[in-house]
Amino acid sequence: MSNQPAAPSLAEGINHCLALLRAGQPAAMEAAADRLAQAFPAAAAAWQMLGVARLVAGEAARAVEPLERASRLAPQDAGVWDNLGAAHNALRHFDRAAACYDTSLGLDPRDPKVLSNAAANAGDAGRDADAHAYAARALALDPALAHAHLALGNAAARLGRHGEALAALREAVRLAPALPQAHLSLGNELQLAGDTAGAIRVTEDALRIAPGFADAQQNLGRYHHDLGHMAAAARHYRAALQLAPQRLDAWSGWLFCLAHDAGIGAAELFRAHREFGDHVEATWRARWGGWLNARDPHKRLRVGFVSGDLRDHAVAHFVQPIWRHLDRDSIEIIAYATQTIEDARSAELRQLADAWHNVAGLDDDALEAAIRAARIDILFDLSGHTAQHRLGVFARKPAPLLISWIGYPNTTGLTAIDYRFIGRRAAAPGELDAQFSERLVHLPIGTVFQPPPELPLVNPLPALERGFLTFGNFNRPIKLTDPVIGLWSAVLRALPGSRMLIGAVSNDEVRQRLTQAFAQHGIDAARLDFHPRVGLRDYLELHHEIDAILDTFPFTGGTTTNQALWMGVPTLTLTGDTLPQRQGAGIMARAGLGEWIADSEAAFVARAVDIAGAPHELAALRGRLRGNCEDYAESETAQAARLVESALRTMWQRWCAGEPARSFEVAP
Repeated sequence: MSNQPAAPSLAEGINHCLALLRAGQPAAMEAAADRLAQAFPAAAAAWQMLGVARLVAGEAARAVEPLERASRLAPQDAGVWDNLGAAHNALRHFDRAAACYDTSLGLDPRDPKVLSNAAANAGDAGRDADAHAYAARALALDPALAHAHLALGNAAARLGRHGEALAALREAVRLAPALPQAHLSLGNELQLAGDTAGAIRVTEDALRIAPGFADAQQNLGRYHHDLGHMAAAARHYRAALQLAPQRLDAWSGWLFCLAHDAGIGAAELFRAHREFGDHVEATWRARWGGWLNARDPHKRLRVGFVSGDLRDHAVAHFVQPIWRHLDRDSIEIIAYATQTIEDARSAELRQLADAWHNVAGLDDDALEAAIRAARIDILFDLSGHTAQHRLGVFARKPAPLLISWIGYPNTTGLTAIDYRFIGRRAAAPGELDAQFSERLVHLPIGTVFQPPPELPLVNPLPALERGFLTFGNFNRPIKLTDPVIGLWSAVLRALPGSRMLIGAVSNDEVRQRLTQAFAQHGIDAARLDFHPRVGLRDYLELHHEIDAILDTFPFTGGTTTNQALWMGVPTLTLTGDTLPQRQGAGIMARAGLGEWIADSEAAFVARAVDIAGAPHELAALRGRLRGNCEDYAESETAQAARLVESALRTMWQRWCAGEPARSFEVAP
């Protein structure tokens, strides 16, 4: 008689696996489930346990095979399809995940947990209305299901229903205080509501619950960045990268943070971007090529534009006039919109494009495949390291020629991107080449700007009535760093009667930080006037209260500087040795206002004093600036489009001839 213990039954094995799952031992669960599957290869439950163990361990790719096997053995088991959907969703295979959830719900349409999972999947795929509907159905069946409240809150937030989102996310945190994702999403909504301090608190709670939560570190970096706490922001972004080096949004947050730090030199900033480029391109360099595009130098070019800002956003002010004037007999416009929200400006851009694709729900594999299948000849990145970029796709080089432009005034760090457009007024040929992984194409007109419709009238110079100068700035608070406040304070000290109006300050934390920073430089709070972020019309009318703008550095103004010119308000800008610090100088030079460009902090202060001493000259300038803007906008827009066409054709002809990309100038 054998002394060997009897092999466990299938039921005993399943119960043992579930006990290990409850005990938080996924490795032991996987080993037990693997033995069970080998002992009972025809049992779907055994293979399902193996897949779940791998899924819980964060190994979704290894979970798919046993779960697919379980689905073949038990196609009527709704739970198997639910778990297979979770594995595909974790891998960002959103369409496959959705199909699995549909199958599960077809078998059991009243399972609130599956409905909640389907809601999360729809949200991940950018189908926000579906996500909201699934979550609402789940909560109708189980009002205490925290994950459904989380999915409902996330969907409501993306649909712009922020009151509903806050309520749902607070309920998710109440029901599941140990659910870190609920704290994370609540932090996002609190930040949007202007409560950045509250956002930091709840996100720190998420990090205490899950110390390895890279998303929490990344969001803390963003919140501190928004408050201007640059050292804290950089620290959290680096922590996120240590936890998840594959997270490109964490890389971009860190790089964007460095670009706003006056203590980071040009060489160091470039090295950081190249560190990103080397990391993301390493997997894909060997696969570059394989395009099916015909090497016809005279063909109508299929030009793609990838951006998360094809909406009411600053980027659209620069893109729309170019699209409107491109020669459509020689260029076909294909838009790849990565944002989830479309508005009236999106509709206008859609009308200008030959084809429009909303790709927010496509993963990098799917987007690369779509671009290759469309045989795009030249592909523009209009985002750089800003929100909703797709640099992971550009690292794969999905088209023969790639270009970066407009959205981010710096290098992407990717050698896969062949070219970068740059205005001749921003830099002479060869001057900034060492700061870019892309080859620079110098255009006589770098960009053109389309002003908002129905601009308010330009008013007389306020200083003539008040007897003192009021300076202003409307840039994001992240640009208002301590060195910037120090320089502005030097101007205010040199002009004791002057005042400073600062817009876009929508929370008390930023207001307190700025007030304290000015106080440390001897400027009393009574000389400061803070305004919250307001609608476009009200923002433009705030220019009626100021006489001149003091620019930020090292990331100077772009859209705000252009809008101010149209409102008759010039910007005093400090130029430097990087493209971000030359944006303002390029705009002022194009407007014929070279005397508003300072090359040192001392010159900046001296020029401000000169401006204050000649109020009637400033008043005359205010009276003619809009007319000047109208004149050069009308004359330059069509010309700029011709220059872009010429540059694209030169690039394409060189590629057709087998020549490598190299920097060049476009003749006027």
